[in-house]
Amino acid sequence: GSNDVLSVSNSMQLAGTLNVSLVSGYTPISGDAFIIAVASTISGNFATTNLPPLIAGEGWELQQVAGIVVLSVFFLSDGLPSGHSQIGQT
Repeated sequence: GSNDVLSVSNSMQLAGTLNVSLVSGYTPISGDAFIIAVASTISGNFATTNLPPLIAGEGWELQQVAGIVVLSVFFLSDGLPSGHSQIGQT
């Protein structure tokens, strides 16, 4: 599959609201990851996230790693690695 990616050649400041929608009929599963933004450096955080529901027992995670913003799905029972933040669950 593919997804839209915001690409910025310089620095990116995250703020405001992240709205995510899925293509009709697609349901992400644990292990799916989506690069949503790329920049030379990224700082800040979204104040609000509006994410689609997942199947029971799964949650969303938003990471900033080396100039990349990744939205991924994980099993809630697996927990998150140290320093990671969950932003949604079902």
